[in-house]
Amino acid sequence: MNQNNRYLSFRKPPTPLLKAKLDNLSLVPASMLPLKGQFKALANSYPQGTVVIYYSEQNIKQSKILNNVSQHLKSKGYQVADIKII
Repeated sequence: MNQNNRYLSFRKPPTPLLKAKLDNLSLVPASMLPLKGQFKALANSYPQGTVVIYYSEQNIKQSKILNNVSQHLKSKGYQVADIKII
């Protein structure tokens, strides 16, 4: 038995968690967390189940990564909203 896997155990999540209906998922870079309140209000304006991705046009590397994440989620059937913050 692999020593690293010896301590892994997966349990069934609590029933309330399984029944929970999530509104939206927001992906926000850590550098933008001070604006979290504004992002939350904007994300809540989208339909339930939307993945909202915020990113800065000024950070090219970050923009490319989050664009790839967005394309991947869209290819899996998720509704995604990309929001560019200046």
